[in-house]
Amino acid sequence: MNTADRYGDTRRLIDTHGWAVIGVFPTSAEDGPPFSYTVGLTDRGLPELAIYGLPPHTAHGVLNAAARKALDHGQLPCGEPLSEVLAGGLTVVALTMDDTDDLTTVRALYGAVLAAQQILWPDAHGRMPWQDWDLGDIQPLHGGVPT
Repeated sequence: MNTADRYGDTRRLIDTHGWAVIGVFPTSAEDGPPFSYTVGLTDRGLPELAIYGLPPHTAHGVLNAAARKALDHGQLPCGEPLSEVLAGGLTVVALTMDDTDDLTTVRALYGAVLAAQQILWPDAHGRMPWQDWDLGDIQPLHGGVPT
C-alpha cells in the first residue's frame, strides 16, 4: 500500500473539516499513555496539537475545541491559561513541543513536523504536571515548562 492510499481517509477528513485527529492507544503501560494529535493545521500555517493521557473521546473533544480556537484567533499563546477548551471552567495550557517524534502521521503527510503544541490539562485540583501534580506519568511533557 502506498502512502497516498494509506493516508487517504486522513486527507479526506482534512479536506472536509480542516484537520483530522489521530488517536494512539498503546497496548501496555510500558508503551506510555494514550495520546491524540491533529493533522492538517499545518496547511493553515498553525502548529499541530497533541494531548496525552486522556480517554480518546475526551482527547478528541479537547483537540477539536483547541483547533477551532486556533483557527479563529491564530496560534494558541504558549504558557497562558486557555478557557473554553475543557468543560467545567477548567483551563488548559499550550506549550511548544520540542519532541515531536510521536506525530508520525504529520511527518508522513508533510515530510516534517513544522510546529506543534502540546495541550496540557490540570488534575482535579487545577494543578499542571510541572506543579504539585498527583497523577504520575500519565501526561509526559514534550517541551519546556512555562516560566
